[in-house]
Amino acid sequence: AFSYKVDLDVLGTQNRFQTVDIVLQNITNPERPDLRHIQTRIQRDLKTTEKEAAVQYDFNRPKYYNFYSNGHKNRFDTHRGYRVQLNGIAKSLLPREEWAPVSGAAWMDYQMAVTRHKESEPSSSSVFNQNDMYDPVVNFQSFIDDDENIVDEDL
Repeated sequence: AFSYKVDLDVLGTQNRFQTVDIVLQNITNPERPDLRHIQTRIQRDLKTTEKEAAVQYDFNRPKYYNFYSNGHKNRFDTHRGYRVQLNGIAKSLLPREEWAPVSGAAWMDYQMAVTRHKESEPSSSSVFNQNDMYDPVVNFQSFIDDDENIVDEDL
């Protein structure tokens, strides 16, 4: 397993992160009011804190992951940004809460985690974490646990 730490800027450092969820909606059939119809609907969900933006992928509910600048739009009146596509992801089989050594590789519990950019958090892990998995040199979980605001911030 491996991890990347990326500073993603869209036309400056004031950026946002949202998911675009595909949800099912049970509606009345307009042509036959006695029947119900299930349709898909797109729902945008702005993530405001680091804990909300820590992705533990739900394989039953696919979604898109967008980083965008709220202050900049393109010629189609859509926010300028990037979509991150998670390909080749795997579900973590290690018990997270009950197994303390996972602290040394806490990044593997998330397929993606969006945090505020900080100079004091230069990497998501360290080669020295292997020396003490119970008390790691770089504890990635602490990047998320401080639960800072991520709206219009450097992500």
